[in-house]
Amino acid sequence: MLNNIVKARAFNTNSLLNFGPTKDGDFSEPMYKSLDEIAAWMKINGKAIVGAKALDSKESSSVPATAAKNHRYLFVMNEKKEEKFTDTKVDFITKSMIKKVSILGSNEKLQYVFENGKLTAILPANLRTALGGVIDVELK
Repeated sequence: MLNNIVKARAFNTNSLLNFGPTKDGDFSEPMYKSLDEIAAWMKINGKAIVGAKALDSKESSSVPATAAKNHRYLFVMNEKKEEKFTDTKVDFITKSMIKKVSILGSNEKLQYVFENGKLTAILPANLRTALGGVIDVELK
């Protein structure tokens, strides 16, 4: 479900959660669990969603991405929560200069190369999480 929310934001669309109460007017336990996961993820990565919009036509990314002021947020999401993590390469094309590349929720800077308007960043497996992460590209 979180992947759909990310894709919707990256494409400037809305996402409906498709949750409804039971006949007793309550949500099921799996629904509450999903909502708790989304809330926990949003505490760390919310600024990549709230107030952010799709990249403009002058920029592109190999993964879903959003823009807010001088930040570009590149989403490295997982297809399955159980998948084994590997180092992940992400490309981002921009005409702006790069100030810093990091992952939201961590103070660690990521390794990257920026040549001819193309940023290639590596998100190490040890920084990946079951729900996915967001690379924060801060522009000058």
